[in-house]
Amino acid sequence: MVKLTGWNPENNEYLIKVLNCYNTVGYPKTKKPVCYGMSAKLAALFEIVHNKKAECMETRCAAKGDPYCEFRIRLRDEQPGLIQKPRSVQEKNKKYWEAHILFNKIKGEIFFENDNCTIIPRGETPHIKKEFEDMIGTTAHTISYNAGKRASKETLNNYQKGLIKIIALTSKKKLSQQMLKQIPKRGFGKAQMIDFSEEKDFIKFRVTNSMEAQDYEDSEIPECSILTGVIAGAGEIVFNRVMDCIETRCAAMGDPYCEFELYRKKAVEERLQQILHDFVMAGDVEGALIMSKNGILIASCLPPEINAERLAMIASTITGATEKSTSELGRERFYRITVETGEAGLIIRKSGKGSELIVITKPDASLGFVFNEMRIISDKLREAMQ
Repeated sequence: MVKLTGWNPENNEYLIKVLNCYNTVGYPKTKKPVCYGMSAKLAALFEIVHNKKAECMETRCAAKGDPYCEFRIRLRDEQPGLIQKPRSVQEKNKKYWEAHILFNKIKGEIFFENDNCTIIPRGETPHIKKEFEDMIGTTAHTISYNAGKRASKETLNNYQKGLIKIIALTSKKKLSQQMLKQIPKRGFGKAQMIDFSEEKDFIKFRVTNSMEAQDYEDSEIPECSILTGVIAGAGEIVFNRVMDCIETRCAAMGDPYCEFELYRKKAVEERLQQILHDFVMAGDVEGALIMSKNGILIASCLPPEINAERLAMIASTITGATEKSTSELGRERFYRITVETGEAGLIIRKSGKGSELIVITKPDASLGFVFNEMRIISDKLREAMQ
C-alpha cells in the first residue's frame, strides 16, 4: 500500500509511505534499507508524471524493524535524460566504461551486445531469490542454476560464432579468457582465472563483488547459483562436452571472494558414482548421493524407485532448517544429521568442497559402522573432486 504523507512545495520534496513493501519480504532484521527496487520505481514514476529529474532515498525501512518503509523524493529543475555515471563513481575517479545499449522505443526493448535484455537493479536480484527461497526452499537454487546454464549457452552460441570457432581451434584457454570477460560485462562482478587444465577439462574461477552475494549476512550456503550455472554453460561451449560447476567459496558466507570449480561432468560423475557404488555394496546401506551445499545433485547410487534430484532437494531443506536452528540457539554448525524411522534411516554428513553426503540406511544397520564408512568415503569423494 502506497500513500503520500508529505509535500514541501518550496523544496519540491515528497514523502511516501509504503506498507507491506515487497522488497522487505523474507528479511529478518537488517542494518540498512533494502528497498532499492521500490526506490527506483518511485523515482521513475515521479519523473514520468512531472517530467523532471527525481531522486529517491529510503529513510525508513520495515526490514530494519520500522513499522513501514518511507521514501523521500526530491524533484530537480532539469528534465530526465540519458542515464549518467553515478555521482559517487565520478567523485572517486573509479575506472568505469560506458556500455553501448540500444533502445527500441516503439517495442520497449533493450539490446546489449546483440542480445535482447532487461535491466534489473543490481540489488534487486538477491531480493527476488530470497522470495523464491521462502516459497520453495533450496529448490530455488537448482532452478537458478539450470536457468543460468541454459541462458549462458544460448547467449554464447549467438555471440560471435565465427570468433568462438577460430579461437577454439587454437586454444581453449584463450577462449575461456574471452568468455571470462563476459562475467563483468554482465554485471556479475570481477572475474579471475585461478587454475586451468585442458587435459582434465578443469577451470577454477574467482569472482569478487559478486552480484548474487551482496546483501547477505553470514549465509549458510553458497548463494551464486545463477553465476554457477552461467559458468557451467560457458564451459560446455569451451570444451564442447557436458560440464558442471560448483561454488566452493562464497562472499555471502563470509569468504573474501566467491570461488567456482568447473569440471567435466561425466568424468567426475563416473568416479564419484563408482565410489558410491562400492560403498552401497559394502552392506547396511540402501543408497547414497552427493550434492552441493545448496541442493544441486552431483552424483548418486540409489534404488530405481528413488528420485535422486528430489532426495537432494529434501536433504538440502533439512540441512537448511537444521543450520538455521543451531544458529538461533547460538550453537556451532552441525557436523552430521541423523533421521531414523522404523523402516530406514537418513544420514547427512558434510563432505568438504562445499558438498554433502546423503546416505539411506537399512532398518537393521549398524550406525557406528555406517558413520565410520561415511568418514572414509567422504575423504575419497573429496579426492575424486580435486
